[in-house]
Amino acid sequence: MDDEASGIANAGRNRGSQPLLKRRTALVASLALGALTTQAKSQTKDTMMQHYPPTELLAHATVRIECVNANNAGSSGTGFFYFLFNSGDHSVPVIVTNKHVLQGNIKAIFVLTLAKADGTPDNGNIERVEITDLPQNWIGHPDPEVDLAIIPMAGLFRKLTEKNKKPFLAPLARAASSMSCTSPSGSE
Repeated sequence: MDDEASGIANAGRNRGSQPLLKRRTALVASLALGALTTQAKSQTKDTMMQHYPPTELLAHATVRIECVNANNAGSSGTGFFYFLFNSGDHSVPVIVTNKHVLQGNIKAIFVLTLAKADGTPDNGNIERVEITDLPQNWIGHPDPEVDLAIIPMAGLFRKLTEKNKKPFLAPLARAASSMSCTSPSGSE
């Protein structure tokens, strides 16, 4: 992850005597000021999402996380794409996962489906992206009893863009909003 992303990730970490509210405020301010903002691509617009069944969108909202610890032992988990701080054409892409997936690991590899030139998923065409300094690049929920964490992804997405590769993203909120729940009789 780039230096900018690392600094923001560290803003959410325990800083000893620094009050929790101050740490949270620093993190939110950094994100809101655009340090990790990225343009929301046309692939995530509601009109495009309507062309895919909800099950396919949910599959693309999910990301496999492969982790390695200091002893080179591997583990894996699941995360979900989500966009925070949506504001017009800008948002903060993150992966939401569990703390236990990331804790004790030094490296994480994400398996992403790439997008075709028209913005649709290029199923089977994947890119493995890696974070080698994992402990500095995730933010855990401040309550130790809550097993949730986020991984800011804008830096990795920028690096993919520089290599002319674009991941297909179906953020969880958009995938879920494309589903409607009806009873067998058809009423809501």
